[in-house]
Amino acid sequence: MIDIEDITLRNWDELKADVMRSEMVYPESIQAKEDEYTNILHTQGSVAKAIKVDGRYVGNVFGCDAKLLQTIGEYDSLDNLLSVDAEKTIHVNNVVIDTPYQEQGYAKRLLQAFIAEAQKKGYTKLVGFFRPNNSLPLIKSMGGKEVKVFKDWWNTGEDYVFCELDISKGLQYTNKHWHNKSIRSFKKWRKSFDLPDLAEQYGLSAEELRDLVDFLVVCALTPAVKRRQKAISELLKQYDLSQDGAGNMCVKNEDKPAIIVTSHMDTVFSNKYNSQRISFNGSKIKGTLDNSIGCAINAALVKYSEPGVPVWHYFTVGEEDFGVGAKRIAANLEIHDKKPDLAVAIDVTYPSGNAKQRCIIENIIDLELGLKIRDFIKSLDSNHVSMRPGDIFDESWIFRKCMPAMAAGPVVYGDFHSAGAYTTLENIATTYSFLKKLLKNWK
Repeated sequence: MIDIEDITLRNWDELKADVMRSEMVYPESIQAKEDEYTNILHTQGSVAKAIKVDGRYVGNVFGCDAKLLQTIGEYDSLDNLLSVDAEKTIHVNNVVIDTPYQEQGYAKRLLQAFIAEAQKKGYTKLVGFFRPNNSLPLIKSMGGKEVKVFKDWWNTGEDYVFCELDISKGLQYTNKHWHNKSIRSFKKWRKSFDLPDLAEQYGLSAEELRDLVDFLVVCALTPAVKRRQKAISELLKQYDLSQDGAGNMCVKNEDKPAIIVTSHMDTVFSNKYNSQRISFNGSKIKGTLDNSIGCAINAALVKYSEPGVPVWHYFTVGEEDFGVGAKRIAANLEIHDKKPDLAVAIDVTYPSGNAKQRCIIENIIDLELGLKIRDFIKSLDSNHVSMRPGDIFDESWIFRKCMPAMAAGPVVYGDFHSAGAYTTLENIATTYSFLKKLLKNWK
């Protein structure tokens, strides 16, 4: 199990021996002292995290407000590399993984958690000095840009590269193909609706729920597969998105998945004219929601979930064409001996007779999986998530032929493929929260 936890003054005594041991990977002339770490932890706006595998510490990342480094002269000799926007810039002091655990994806997961925390604190840019044979490929894979190379950095005999990464938040709804009426409706709604209060009900941050809704708007207003691929790539630009020959996109954590989570990008419209519209009224969301909701939930899980096992997130093509994208994924996993323990297809579903049900789990034919999911739902003590027998077509129907699989989705009312369909923010948040907890607690 992988855990990423905050390093604070409260648990510093417990972790400092491991952190100081990690410093040994750096040349002696630049190894940080213990008081430098405690100074960072005392600094307002600092971010520090440790990653553990099966309870064992394997690495850490520390960072602080770049304005502090500017104040103490850290950047005096750097030719004004730091912009005047320093108050919104976080400096990564280090990101280190113990040698036996390197090249297994832990550094990326750690840095992604660091960035998510930095964004919550209002930072819009990340900067730091990176080693060409170590952390530089990592930051560049996440979109980092080289600014300047420093030869023989601090007499280490190594070159270090100063890089910056845009981690700004807030989506720009300016695509000329989007309906202005939808954008105006969304902006007005987001200002008026009490997201923090609803987020708290589901154990989410307001920012997390806001991103989830933002992602939904982007996906709903980019219905064509190629445009949705481009939009999702932009949403997840800090992550490695690979693409196969069929057009399926995937964010991979580690070499072999224990779980795959899929959401299809293709959509069939019953009303072409209104196909790109979405509107908001209180907690009610109306528009073409199949499967913009699934893609939005999947993208938010990529960004915010903290899975206890390796998870691969797929954004697929061809679900409406008898699941051709899912068939290719299943075949590739089987050929390369990477079949997971569980496949989860996120897709909208129709209501049952119980009005309280917001999220429905279905299409399970594996008895052991069914019992496990039933017990997990019971442990949540919620009457808004339920299992339903049945055999409807979605991507789980493809995957369950060769691995344990299930479908999970929010209840949507009306014709999924028309602009008249609607759901509620509570249904979406319930589904997202359920899946986030499932990924974290899966064993």
